[in-house]
Amino acid sequence: SAWFAVASVLLGGAWQPLVRIQQAMPAYEDQDETSTIFDGQLGYVLNGFSTRFAAGFRHARAGDLKDNTIFLGGQFMK
Repeated sequence: SAWFAVASVLLGGAWQPLVRIQQAMPAYEDQDETSTIFDGQLGYVLNGFSTRFAAGFRHARAGDLKDNTIFLGGQFMK
């Protein structure tokens, strides 16, 4: 089974924090490979939602594997 949750809000018309948690559990009880991902982002919105920049952090874990990632992104729409 799997689930995810997202919370985000636009503050002051420009700043947009976002938190996302997702998890997947194995279908068989003899496997312990549950995977969990946590994302935290801070976005900045411009031009009436046409342009968005974001910086974020991701922590992922699956069994014995662990990963931490910092990312930057941009979104441009016409």
